[in-house]
Amino acid sequence: MLASRILAIQQHHGPENVLIVSLEEFASCRDSSTVEKETLRQAGWNPVRIARHRRSPEGRVWRERYHEGFLKALGEKDTSVLHLAAGFAESRGGMKEFPFVLQVGPFGLSQLRAKPVSPGEKETSERPRILWYASSESSLDFAALLFGELKNSFSALDLLVRASPGKEEEWKSLPFPSGVRLTLLPEMDASEWPAVFRGANLVLVGGSQSLVDALVHQVPFLYFNGFFREKGVPSRAFRREKLLSLLEAWRAQGVSPRVRRDLRDFADGRNTGEILLRALRSDAWRRAELAPMRRPRTLPWSLPSQRRDGDLFLVEVLRGWTRHPGPVGDFVTAVRRRRFPPA
Repeated sequence: MLASRILAIQQHHGPENVLIVSLEEFASCRDSSTVEKETLRQAGWNPVRIARHRRSPEGRVWRERYHEGFLKALGEKDTSVLHLAAGFAESRGGMKEFPFVLQVGPFGLSQLRAKPVSPGEKETSERPRILWYASSESSLDFAALLFGELKNSFSALDLLVRASPGKEEEWKSLPFPSGVRLTLLPEMDASEWPAVFRGANLVLVGGSQSLVDALVHQVPFLYFNGFFREKGVPSRAFRREKLLSLLEAWRAQGVSPRVRRDLRDFADGRNTGEILLRALRSDAWRRAELAPMRRPRTLPWSLPSQRRDGDLFLVEVLRGWTRHPGPVGDFVTAVRRRRFPPA
């Protein structure tokens, strides 16, 4: 359907007069070697086995096929399409292997220019409040693990969960410790989310949008986007590239190693109860995590200033296109080569 609409627009205006901007998956522009390593880690391979595979002929073939598949999926030679991949830190390997994909800062972080929420403006409650956007298929298993480690840790706790459709009854059947009060949130308009976020003492986020929301609203958070658990194999996170992108930016900014390690371990399902209590109760931990959110001009760190703000960059691209006198291919080629705005 989308392809037919694009074709109709191109036929009406002329293909050389139509710019297509493709917003790729968050933190998706990574080199083949990095993707290979993460894929095998996610499959439960240990570091020795992964290293052996990466040195083997099979590993070389795997990386070649991924490289070819990425090029085919995105259409490197189609110069009517400008590919933008948002992230918190620039993947140097991805930039080198796939230079036609421009890496930009996250979309939506422009809101960080707004006046920060001060402690006095934040909703307070006698009961600590955790908000969980539980979109992952393994959220229920993770909740059982997490709260199994938290027995007798709370005399009172509010857990607000936005569950996946059809999972509400399973959430209600979980054996939460006494003192934990579960509230299942209904679907709500995007305009209602800021108040929900700011009313939480801690947010469990997963995926790029809720992660950006936590940064925008400057709320302490932990990250969980799904995990795998098998007998005899350490648990490991599912698709953690979004978190790793943020941790790379925070490493360069000097964010506390303890906070960064806790975020990674929590995503992998390790020491979850201990980490959650620290994130909820330790003022030092919470201050360390919030610090970079209050320095928005430095996030993300490793992108040129021109592309650090995804929102502004996209606006400048569209403004540049309206002023460009030549065909779309010349414009896209110039932008891809970092000659922007094109003359």
